[in-house]
Amino acid sequence: MEQEILVHTLVFVIVSLALCLAIAYFLDSKYRKQLFDYIRDNLAGTILFILGIFILIGGFTYLYDGNWKFVKLVEDFYANFGAEFVSIAITVLIIDYLNRKRQETQLKAQLIREMGGPDNGFALRAARELAHHRWLCDGSLRGANLGGANLAEGAILTKADLSYTNLSSANLIGAFMPRAILEEANLMNAKLCGVTLSEANLKKANLIGADFLEADLRGVNLKGANLVGAKLVGAVYDQHTVWPDGFDPDEAGARLID
Repeated sequence: MEQEILVHTLVFVIVSLALCLAIAYFLDSKYRKQLFDYIRDNLAGTILFILGIFILIGGFTYLYDGNWKFVKLVEDFYANFGAEFVSIAITVLIIDYLNRKRQETQLKAQLIREMGGPDNGFALRAARELAHHRWLCDGSLRGANLGGANLAEGAILTKADLSYTNLSSANLIGAFMPRAILEEANLMNAKLCGVTLSEANLKKANLIGADFLEADLRGVNLKGANLVGAKLVGAVYDQHTVWPDGFDPDEAGARLID
């Protein structure tokens, strides 16, 4: 009995493979190559498909003791169709979700790379796309390497979470960054002329040599920040601005406003 099942199954598989090869032979060379490339790229799925046929034929042969009846096959098919359909649907949904997450991760990584690049157009577009996907504020940029980024004249980084981010030598001239989180960020030698940083958090940020010419620092928290060599001429601040201990903003050229 077992030998008959094995023989039937092998014959079916061999005939199926032969039929597939015959079809492939008569296909145009371009489509034949596409077919073989698809099988190669989806080898695991192809093997599982062949095994499934193997098990299906063997199971029906064993169940009906070699005496197949089409009506019986149809009845069994409909009896199990609902459960199989639900199983397939769940599998498809899981695979679709995983694919979307993978694409999302790849897109996010690409946008962060572009945002940190020297091309102003690409950097600004990437910043807008990150904002559109709400990735500016969800921590996706924490610790990112944006050193040398060219985000001048047009970057809108409202409430952006840039904690621990490397923005050394970045060009942020005229950027709009109210309530941005830049705690412990590296902004060494960054160009921050005319930047709006009202109510931003720059606690313990590295601001050595940063240029804050005419920047808006109202309500900014600079507690523990390193402002050695920072240029603050023309920058404005108010009574809510928190400076590092012992730092004199007026002496550095900043201006207090109401």
